[in-house]
Amino acid sequence: MAKVPEQLRSYLAMLIQRLFTLHSELDSLALIFLLKPYKKLDGRKLSVRERGEKYAYEVSDEDFHKLATYVLNKEALYHAPEVDEMKKSFVRALKMHGYNVKEIKTWGGVKWEVEPNFSPERMEKTREEVKTLLEQLGLHEVQEGLNLAEELYIKGEFAKSLWNARKALEDLFQLISAKMGVDSKEFLSRFVKSKSARELIKKIYWYACKGHEVEISEHEAIFGYHLVLSAIYYLVLLFKSLA
Repeated sequence: MAKVPEQLRSYLAMLIQRLFTLHSELDSLALIFLLKPYKKLDGRKLSVRERGEKYAYEVSDEDFHKLATYVLNKEALYHAPEVDEMKKSFVRALKMHGYNVKEIKTWGGVKWEVEPNFSPERMEKTREEVKTLLEQLGLHEVQEGLNLAEELYIKGEFAKSLWNARKALEDLFQLISAKMGVDSKEFLSRFVKSKSARELIKKIYWYACKGHEVEISEHEAIFGYHLVLSAIYYLVLLFKSLA
């Protein structure tokens, strides 16, 4: 089972702390997911906030998506628009890390269902491997662009997210070209011998140019991000093999 990223656990902790205000509510949550009661720690009773944070980190990787579903469907005690925004940001973060999140319309409002259908383990491994390779090869600017693309996607700024993903790919072209001593315009033809791979990378680049538009859909942003990430992964592996 994939290890749940630290970022997702921290987001879940924020939501639990915001939505669960009573020890009795956390007692129910602990019973459902077989978490520790946490009556005391180091001789003192934990606060509701402290318990909530511990539960976000204590739940197993296998049950994380189930707890995420449970928390997303927990209603705030009072109407709080900011909580709805927090939930939407958490959903986008889940999608960024490969989880499939369904939004189901009901008479009572919206219900969420989180499933790890998109193989988050493989996606997370790719992201981590790309980050490691970029650091090893001194291509830090590319990772900065990917980080910004992720942050903007989670904030709901989809066009800006895709624009920065495209810029990360473009930065990679320029940085590797400089290291090889070739013109960046000739980068693909000089560096990538496979014609089909060259054509695919060009198409990914042009798709990511949709980020220049004022607005794009969430689906286009996440699709474009993962296409760009795959292209960068391919190119850095190729560059490392030639270095």
